[in-house]
Amino acid sequence: MYVIGFCDSLFDMLTEYVDGFSGIIASPEDRLNDVRLIGCCTLVAILALAVVGMDWVTRVRKRFPG
Repeated sequence: MYVIGFCDSLFDMLTEYVDGFSGIIASPEDRLNDVRLIGCCTLVAILALAVVGMDWVTRVRKRFPG
């Protein structure tokens, strides 16, 4: 549910702030498919973070303290 909400909000922002944006797939009528595409990309990114794991994040944090 969080991913769907994120994708819907991102699509609304792209429509509002990017000039000439009418959708990723084809047209504004295919909004559901655009949300699905953004959702799949988001889930793959989250999966990549989970696979990399906290060990990698800890090593990066130690190397670049902020």
